[in-house]
Amino acid sequence: MTMRRATCGLVALLAASVCTFAYLVVASQPEPCPETAPRDAFDVVSDAGFVFDPANDMQMPELPTGCEATALSTLLRLHGVEAAKTDVADAMPRSDTDFVHSFLGDPYRGDGGCCMSPCVADTAARFLAGHGLIAHQTEGRDLADLPMPSVVWVTIDLAEPQGPLKTQGAYEMFYPSHCVTVLGVDDDTVRTIDPLKGYAEYPRDKLEHAYNVLGKQAVYIGKE
Repeated sequence: MTMRRATCGLVALLAASVCTFAYLVVASQPEPCPETAPRDAFDVVSDAGFVFDPANDMQMPELPTGCEATALSTLLRLHGVEAAKTDVADAMPRSDTDFVHSFLGDPYRGDGGCCMSPCVADTAARFLAGHGLIAHQTEGRDLADLPMPSVVWVTIDLAEPQGPLKTQGAYEMFYPSHCVTVLGVDDDTVRTIDPLKGYAEYPRDKLEHAYNVLGKQAVYIGKE
């Protein structure tokens, strides 16, 4: 009984510390270098004249745990739909228990939580009305088969996923969960806009591993 209580206590401690640790990792990230992006890095996935904007495409300092809202803001703007990251965060429902259809906690706080693809897709729909566009969510689709651009669930710095810490239906929460907007997938490299780093290229095998463990979750936008 003592061992069981100790194990349960350890799991609870890990779950409670996810957001705080993630915030410490976020706070230690280097300044973004958007000028390192190739000139045509965004043109290949956007015909809307997208221009990288650190104030909108980087989550800090306003949204220390708001990578989902920031990545969705980027995705919307890639499709020509103006949506500030804070407007997206404000439009997301919040909950103290539901992390699938709502954001768990507060993305404006360092001890905020996360949300899954249904929450992001539902939030996207609020901004797409009248634009002839619709948000799609998918789970289980291979990374290379996704329409580009897409918001995907990985981990901060592609760290080895830890967990699951929480389960809700078919969805599992891993640490340290993170969202990025994928621009394209090459043989060995994945091109992204990372809310913590700006334009960033990652090894395909490492990003795919994190993406697969976190349930192959993605949100993309298409025509109605």
